[in-house]
Amino acid sequence: MKTKKWGKYRTKIFIAVFTIFLVSLFMEVSSSAAEKGTKAVVYTAMINSSVSDHSGDGSKENPYNMFEDALANVSDGGTIYILSQGAFINDPKNDIPFVIDKAVHIEPAEGLTCASLESRAAGIVIGADVTFSNIEFIFSNKYHAQIFANGHSLTLNNVTRRQNARLVDVVAGGLYSLYGVQQGPNPGNSARIFIQGEESEFGNIYAGSINGSYYGDVDIHVQNTKQKMSVNVYGCGAKEAEFDRDDFFSGEEPPSPSADPAAYTVGGRVNVKLEKTFIMSVDGAGASEGTEVTFNGTEYLADNLSLLNIDGLYVERGNLKPKALTTPNGERINLAIAADSILNLSNFSDIAVNNFNGGGKLILGREAVMDVSGELTGKTAFEVSGGYSGVSGVAIENHVYVKSRPDTEGIFTFTPNYSQEYLGFVKQANGNWIAVRNNMITIEYQTDDIEKGGVSIERETIDPKDGIPEGSIASEGEGYRFQNWTDESGIIVGNDLHFIPQKTISGVYEPMIYTANFAANAYKIAFKANGGSGADMEEQDFVYGTEQKLSRNTYTFQNHTFAGWALKPDGPIVYKDEASVKNVTSKDAEIVILYAKWTKASNDPVRTGWQMVENKW
Repeated sequence: MKTKKWGKYRTKIFIAVFTIFLVSLFMEVSSSAAEKGTKAVVYTAMINSSVSDHSGDGSKENPYNMFEDALANVSDGGTIYILSQGAFINDPKNDIPFVIDKAVHIEPAEGLTCASLESRAAGIVIGADVTFSNIEFIFSNKYHAQIFANGHSLTLNNVTRRQNARLVDVVAGGLYSLYGVQQGPNPGNSARIFIQGEESEFGNIYAGSINGSYYGDVDIHVQNTKQKMSVNVYGCGAKEAEFDRDDFFSGEEPPSPSADPAAYTVGGRVNVKLEKTFIMSVDGAGASEGTEVTFNGTEYLADNLSLLNIDGLYVERGNLKPKALTTPNGERINLAIAADSILNLSNFSDIAVNNFNGGGKLILGREAVMDVSGELTGKTAFEVSGGYSGVSGVAIENHVYVKSRPDTEGIFTFTPNYSQEYLGFVKQANGNWIAVRNNMITIEYQTDDIEKGGVSIERETIDPKDGIPEGSIASEGEGYRFQNWTDESGIIVGNDLHFIPQKTISGVYEPMIYTANFAANAYKIAFKANGGSGADMEEQDFVYGTEQKLSRNTYTFQNHTFAGWALKPDGPIVYKDEASVKNVTSKDAEIVILYAKWTKASNDPVRTGWQMVENKW
């Protein structure tokens, strides 16, 4: 009997103990899971040789042995520090890339200038905005030797490769298998690649995806890289390279993916900015909304850059002489040159341009023609190739160098070669700019508003060195007064009605458009009671050309009704109470007086219960 009872108790005790163990284990696992991804800062280093050793707690003293654990435990927006031993990413197998699905910064631990990161995975794909700084990559796996921005922001600051390690390509889009299966998280739709630093070294840069298309816009910015960063930028995706993948230990570089703008398109616009870098070529083919290149270099001539299949080029800074310049399907290109920058197109005989936004200097070949079909704006210094120190090379007399519409506002300045001081660069009535003898220039005069005033002459053509400009006289329109003359930059150049241009500091007149500026006259309106009574009404300010309501009448007159305002005490009514008025006078600073007009009240009162008969109640 006692044995049976003890057996029952023993069973209950066992169940209770086992239950407590399961609860504690569950709480421990739950606690561990809850702590994952909560650390703002973690450290990693492959201290233990086993590639599957999950040791470490992420502290600097006890770093995660595997990079995967560091990523799993760092918080979104946190930092992963790599210690001097370097970090390691194991191979997930089956040609799967390693995925970084958090917005993280990856950089050397404090006190280190560089840290190594070795990856055996088939590429690295990001699913959030990621920054690598001062990292030395070692991609052991030949397959997909690329870093994929995957439609997000990827910043690579002084990121290089270990000596003799394979080059890594950078891809703005995502990764797909040969069968079109997406590898990694869903791509974003606004990819940004920013490569910066003298130590940076990569393979090619692709705006699209590998083995697939990318849908979204792409910004590629390469800044301050040395000559070893002499790679190509493509505005499309590419097909993965085919090579002997079984030869794992071969030191030979695997072929780069083959760009294919027809098969692997970018469904958006691609913007490429090259800033003090040695990128050799940009091929914008494959971007459905076009590819634009911004060049920001140094004062030294850059003449090794090929620009293919782009629809826009902006020289933001520096001296650029493109080795090649083409557009998709022979379309017209948009060109822009910032002040103090040079665009040298002397390698090309015919340049078909859509819009040209001038500034800085444009250099064309001796027999070249630049045909601008759209807008031509800004002020640009023009030279024929072969010039120096701001002086043009030898031009062909009467040659049309720039074709444009007659209504375009842009202008070109020109300093002829010393052997051709008789030549000038003059816009014709049809809009074409021609190198013509006698160096005649056209000076134009205009008004800021034809309703406000006019000018005596609108243009005159003179010799820039020996000519004597007549100038133009501004005439004030009714209700307006002359202010000043300004040049195209808005600088005041004269305060008299008659303006005569002056020579520049180099002793010549320059083609310019001068504008006569006018302002509306201001006047006041005063109000008189004209027999009425009450506090004086305040004067009212008016501007010629602007309609404004009169103040409400505040005067009173016993047994009289206010009827309106007159310009004379005994004059007719011209304005009702609170009427909207305009241009009461055209004279500046005049005070116009309005007189109240009164109507005598009726002498026919009506009272309840009374009737007036024969003027008696």
